[in-house]
Amino acid sequence: MWDKNLKAQIIANKIVAELESILAKGIETTFFTESIDLLKNNYPNLSYAEIVDLLEIIINAYNAKNTHEVDLVATVPQHFKLSALPTVSVINDLIDNSTQLILITGYSISDYADDLLSKIIERSRKGILVKFFVNKFDVKESLILKKMDLFKGNYLEIYEYFNGKDEMAALHAKMISVDNKTTLITSANLSFHGLKANIELGCLINSKEYCFKVHALLSKLIETRNVKRVY
Repeated sequence: MWDKNLKAQIIANKIVAELESILAKGIETTFFTESIDLLKNNYPNLSYAEIVDLLEIIINAYNAKNTHEVDLVATVPQHFKLSALPTVSVINDLIDNSTQLILITGYSISDYADDLLSKIIERSRKGILVKFFVNKFDVKESLILKKMDLFKGNYLEIYEYFNGKDEMAALHAKMISVDNKTTLITSANLSFHGLKANIELGCLINSKEYCFKVHALLSKLIETRNVKRVY
């Protein structure tokens, strides 16, 4: 009995590994070639339809275990009574609790965000990989970007948007994703108004699947040269 349970666990793990690989690549498909072949070889008496049903059961069990959790995140006046997480607190927590990877995009970055970006620099200096995507990287115009340039290292990668022939096009996304676990998508720029004075809304999503999709999208920007690495 123990051997049968072990065999089933090994097969399930391989199917989950293929599922996560598909999610990480951002491929929209329900056709799991390796998993179907694996089930055919181990359960030759099952029909193709039964194998597909079994595969769907395993995938549904995985999805149930990885249910998405979403919270509202907002920048609002202090006197507002709103059931939402403060934008600046969420960003601080994400950076402080990161252990492996920080993916961050920013359209407008002001020196008001010096403390936040200094934290990100420190995380990179501790061996946490940081990939920072900005609309425009000009160290002459920003003291904090100058500081990032000063402390660049093996774990800090900065990418600048390349708009080609369209001067109006921009990297306008505001997002931070940490450790392939949690992603904040927000309307707030890393500036005083974005973090304190404006009305800004966003969502904090606890989901490996969404993190994998975000990572795949940013990787595609690099691959297609829509962003270029500054260093």
